[in-house]
Amino acid sequence: MKTLILAICLALGVAGTTAVRGEESSDRMFDRAAVGVYLLTQTDGPLRLLTLDRGGTASQVSPQQTTLGFTAGQGAWGRTGHTEVTARIVDFDFDPLDGKPAGATVIHYVVTLSDLELSGFQRVTGRYAGKQYALGQDPLDPNAKPVRSFGVDFTGRRVRAPVRK
Repeated sequence: MKTLILAICLALGVAGTTAVRGEESSDRMFDRAAVGVYLLTQTDGPLRLLTLDRGGTASQVSPQQTTLGFTAGQGAWGRTGHTEVTARIVDFDFDPLDGKPAGATVIHYVVTLSDLELSGFQRVTGRYAGKQYALGQDPLDPNAKPVRSFGVDFTGRRVRAPVRK
């Protein structure tokens, strides 16, 4: 009887380990498919690049940086749904006229990925919303009061490497 119980426990343990490994593998496959650079077209017109890197880091760059007074941003991303990721990115603000520091902004992206191919997801849709904080405020402090909030919807597509012919 002890042998039978031991055999059942071992079988369940192996099955449980296999299920966990399969789940981890699925998450790794999703992450590989999501990692990339996406050219976003905002509903208000401007373009922006959003990069989802391996290991969960994220970055953004926009041609509006110099005219509106902010830097490229860095942050982190993670999977939050079946085909959804969220990212939190921080950039630094400056006065576009004199270049003096003006604070920081936290931007929260919600991105839905679609059109999965071998090279990864090809399309994205979503929204980002930002909160701008005054100089000297910690933009990650949940009690900090923003001086301005904004948000915009976007669509986008993966930036693909040129294919050699």
